[in-house]
Amino acid sequence: MSEPLKPRIDFAEPLKEEPTSAFKAQQTFSEAESRTFAPAAIDERPEDEGAAEAAVDAALRPKRSLWRKMVMGGLALFGASVVGQGVQWTMNAWQTQDWVALGGCAAGALIVGAGVGSVVTEWRRLWRLRQRAHERDEARELLHSHSVGKGRAFCEKLAQQAGIDQSHPALQRWYAAIHETQNDREIVGLYANLVQPVLDAQARREISRFAAESTLMIAVSPLALVDMAFIAWRNLRLINRIATLYGIELGYYSRLRLFRLVLLNIAFAGASELVREVGMDWMSQDLAARLSTR
Repeated sequence: MSEPLKPRIDFAEPLKEEPTSAFKAQQTFSEAESRTFAPAAIDERPEDEGAAEAAVDAALRPKRSLWRKMVMGGLALFGASVVGQGVQWTMNAWQTQDWVALGGCAAGALIVGAGVGSVVTEWRRLWRLRQRAHERDEARELLHSHSVGKGRAFCEKLAQQAGIDQSHPALQRWYAAIHETQNDREIVGLYANLVQPVLDAQARREISRFAAESTLMIAVSPLALVDMAFIAWRNLRLINRIATLYGIELGYYSRLRLFRLVLLNIAFAGASELVREVGMDWMSQDLAARLSTR
């Protein structure tokens, strides 16, 4: 038998309507706006480069400070005073026909000219080094950028500074791999994977060769002082070689900062050689004592 139907239930309150989600209006972009569209920046922390690379980076990057500007201003004022005094001495020596003083003024002028030339050359090198530091920051920005149009010119500039010819096989592979639809991040990434390893491999070969030569000379040399001098000479040559390989022109102050790292290497080599010599002396004395006892 079928069950009886349930009676109707009447509710006193009206039914509540379910809330409907409001959709945003459609937004369209023109072709010009789509090209200039800037995506949201992704906050990505750079990887830790290590203590050694951080020390080299701090040594290569020129530092600007108020004290340095004050010192440079004082040196410029002192140089102008020296030049003015030299001109006055030269005029007095010419009027009194004091040829000895005139010769001294000429020698002083040559020395001052050489000093000014070296200062200008150093300033040019520091300016180029600062530009390379800016280029490194620009490369980091391009590696996180989705824009188009800057990556290829930047990579070509890097290849030109490193002395890589247009007919180089690695650079030709990079040209064949890039196309117009790629953004700056992809183009710079291809350059880092195809062209940059060539320079890195050359730098590693130079470091391995210099390390092997230094090890051989330390093994042959009988004196720790000679080892320290040889390590200093080889390290300075290696710094110059790697800087030339990557297209970096080091200045005087940058060399001084890097020389601190060289001194640490020298101290390590000298200490290890001294320990080896002391150990050999103790062992030889012990053997001599045992032989004399027998």
